Amino acid sequence: MPDWFIAKLHAFAVGRGATRPGDAVFRYHPGGRRRGAPIGSRRFDYLFEDRIQARLPWADKEQVTGHTVRHHAITVVEREFSHAVSVAFARHEPEGVNGRYTVARPKEVAAAVVALYGGDHPWLHREPRPRTD
Repeated sequence: MPDWFIAKLHAFAVGRGATRPGDAVFRYHPGGRRRGAPIGSRRFDYLFEDRIQARLPWADKEQVTGHTVRHHAITVVEREFSHAVSVAFARHEPEGVNGRYTVARPKEVAAAVVALYGGDHPWLHREPRPRTD
């Protein structure tokens, strides 16, 4: 993610009560009934179905959800850069024999993110830490 987006997410999380590095970013409002507790997956569904789709007719018509937003971002990366970069961007495993030979490097993914969304990305200046999941 670009640096400006991380800064916005961090400010949002702290504003909602996050205090430790491992705390959830998306949380209920600290002054509300749930007092800054992390939100669950059903809350995301509610935001898209009962708020976004209810208030934006085009979002309801197109059935915009968190999944469709993710799918759109991956598609844009694939069209502008390459299939290999989009697979890495989505954190999917490469498929088939060709997928094993066309794996995008983290710096290629970072360059795509910066080209599309602006800002800077730490992977452009240093090697990323290996995934542990």
